[in-house]
Amino acid sequence: EAERHDINKMTVTELNAYKWRRAACFWQSITVTWQWSIAFVFWGFCAAEFLPPVNWFWRLGLIAAHTYPFILVMIEFYLCDSQIRLRDFWSTWVLVVLYGFVNYYYTMIGQEPAYPFLLWKQPVADVLHITMVAAFGTAMMLVTAWG
Repeated sequence: EAERHDINKMTVTELNAYKWRRAACFWQSITVTWQWSIAFVFWGFCAAEFLPPVNWFWRLGLIAAHTYPFILVMIEFYLCDSQIRLRDFWSTWVLVVLYGFVNYYYTMIGQEPAYPFLLWKQPVADVLHITMVAAFGTAMMLVTAWG
């Protein structure tokens, strides 16, 4: 209620800035959560299963290409005046469900799976794995917001 009262006293410029900040924090919550999942879960545990044996330079380049956005997102997160709001966490979970459906559809209809380690031969296990990755990202988002 206090927040609503403050909104009523804002100028148009302040209100526009407030709306943009809310949108930025919303999308930043999603970005940080997914970057934690991609940078650590995917490259830490999954990539080794399907990456072909290649030279170290190529492998290092792939890791750097996926770690660099994580570093930039974290720098932006800590330099900006971001607020992580628990009410925005639902969006990450909606995207996880959409990702699961799209990945399942692409793998079953397409001739090749999106990821060689996610073949949907055991759907319950695959859903559990996707859920665990999302839970890790969410937990790390909370740690990020707290730190």
